[in-house]
Amino acid sequence: HVEPENLFTVTHEDHKFEVKGQLAELFPDAIANVLAEPCAKNTLPAIAYAVSKIHLKDPTATIGVFASDHAIDNNAAFLSAWRSAEISAENGYLTLLGIPPTVQATGYAYIKPAQRLGLEKAELPVHKVEKFVEKPNREVAEQFVAEGYLWNSGMFVFKANVFMQMLEQYQPEIFLKISTINDENLAETYAALPSISMDHGLAEKAEKVAVVPVNMAWSDLGSWDSIYQRQKKDAQNNVIHGDVLTQDTQNSLWWTG
Repeated sequence: HVEPENLFTVTHEDHKFEVKGQLAELFPDAIANVLAEPCAKNTLPAIAYAVSKIHLKDPTATIGVFASDHAIDNNAAFLSAWRSAEISAENGYLTLLGIPPTVQATGYAYIKPAQRLGLEKAELPVHKVEKFVEKPNREVAEQFVAEGYLWNSGMFVFKANVFMQMLEQYQPEIFLKISTINDENLAETYAALPSISMDHGLAEKAEKVAVVPVNMAWSDLGSWDSIYQRQKKDAQNNVIHGDVLTQDTQNSLWWTG
């Protein structure tokens, strides 16, 4: 269980007030922890910005990183993976949640798991990561699925101090800038950060990286196809949202308003 005052949200400056408004309806105690990026710099600076704030409060905090546009339908499986990832994080691992592929998708990055780590009390198997692979073509994706690769969900669990140590070791420029950032120099300092992903900047470089394979009915809602797959269909297999009149239409997504 995570208390609302321990929820940190990173968004762009343009969306800050919209995010705060939505949080006011759900978790008012989380409003104070909305961090606004003055410019987009990919995922590693955004995560580092939040982790640095949490690290100041509690260096030993366990942190979970989750994108706002992902859907999870199997909560029990997710919580089991979370608890397993926590144990992995306690042992100093930067830990990901990996999704067993259901199709030979070319839109996801993949993770190759290696040997299972002998972590006591972990509810699900935890594996050391052998390598990361960027979005493949169809033929390679089919090979990955056959060889037991996992989709990279982009969900991470780690200790605050472990993350900061890895950041200092592998991305010293980001570490120095993030460590000195404040309200007065935020715009200038953030603009000077390199644009780099969490995967490229840390996960692919660090030694202690692990993955928990979990089938939790996960969907990355980053495409219209993924939204169509999750919505209720009518008799013609259409998904209709809003004021729409269809005629002789099948297998389609209609979204207005």
